[in-house]
Amino acid sequence: MQPTVTIICLTDDIYCIGPRRISAQLKRNGFVTRLIFLQPKSLWGQISQRFSSYFKTPEFSESFYSELIDACRGSLVVGLSVWTHQADEAELLTRRLQQDLDSKIIWGGIHPTSFPDQCMNVVEGICLGEGDVSFLRLAEALRDGRDYKTTPGFWFREGDRVIKNPEQPLVQDLDELPFLDFEFEDHLVNDGGKLKRMNMALMKKYYGGKLWSMFSQGCPYKCTFCSNDILIDLIDDYRKFRHHSPEFFMAQLRYILSRYPHIYNIVIDDDAYMFLPFELIKDFAAKYKKEFDIPFFVSGVIPASVESKKFKTLMDAGMIKLRIGIQSGNREVMKNVFVRPLHDGKMFAAS
Repeated sequence: MQPTVTIICLTDDIYCIGPRRISAQLKRNGFVTRLIFLQPKSLWGQISQRFSSYFKTPEFSESFYSELIDACRGSLVVGLSVWTHQADEAELLTRRLQQDLDSKIIWGGIHPTSFPDQCMNVVEGICLGEGDVSFLRLAEALRDGRDYKTTPGFWFREGDRVIKNPEQPLVQDLDELPFLDFEFEDHLVNDGGKLKRMNMALMKKYYGGKLWSMFSQGCPYKCTFCSNDILIDLIDDYRKFRHHSPEFFMAQLRYILSRYPHIYNIVIDDDAYMFLPFELIKDFAAKYKKEFDIPFFVSGVIPASVESKKFKTLMDAGMIKLRIGIQSGNREVMKNVFVRPLHDGKMFAAS
């Protein structure tokens, strides 16, 4: 029997780029993975309830907990992807899983990366930073009966002490990673208090028609309001740009559309896409325009990266929207509060 790993996503959507990538990495290396989307809202629910229930810890019935425990049973490790606003919820869920399962329970995501000491009071192990390699190494160690507490990129609790392993180096060539996991027949979703196997109808209900993706990772800035501030403290390489090749991005998009053809918009959710070299953007745009006619949205644009030729090239390829980060027009606030470089004229030129 193939070893099994379960990953639980706590967000109110099922886009979950990180967990989907880690799941695919595990599958490529011989593991069975279960992706569980614990509390997604329908698309209308995401809009109408986001602010009213954003910080409200959900309550699950005993029958749902039983279904969840059964789904996780037999896993080598159960990983929870945790954002800070979900910390209380993650703790309640973790206590229940620890009570009913023999599996290792670990946390990953930006919350344990930001507040590792706090999280170690709750859970046996946490993954700091990107988990593409470190989560796989943990699963392999557990499968092989080796000492998993030496896994790079993880902290583990052992009695009264915490084992703080060195960081796992970042994957420099993102093309080495697999496509996002869209084999959704292996996924489970909480649909109205019942844990159901994902199907096309449930994908349309909860995923909708926007594909969330990333072409590049990294940002040279260390702004105080951004998690990149913490990531750079962890590994300085987070400042550097790492990216897929245009060929990889197009091939992944073809794969996803073959599995889920109901996409009408692509979101490129990079932190600083426009900082990429013009020749790379030009190559991306040409390949995208040749193969796809799906409009796309670039969500990460820093004013200092603005160049009209980049905008025009992407618009010609199908870009219909972008999001520019303008935190303040006050120079003192930008310099002394946000620690964000402000280039003369760039903010207004970008706008």
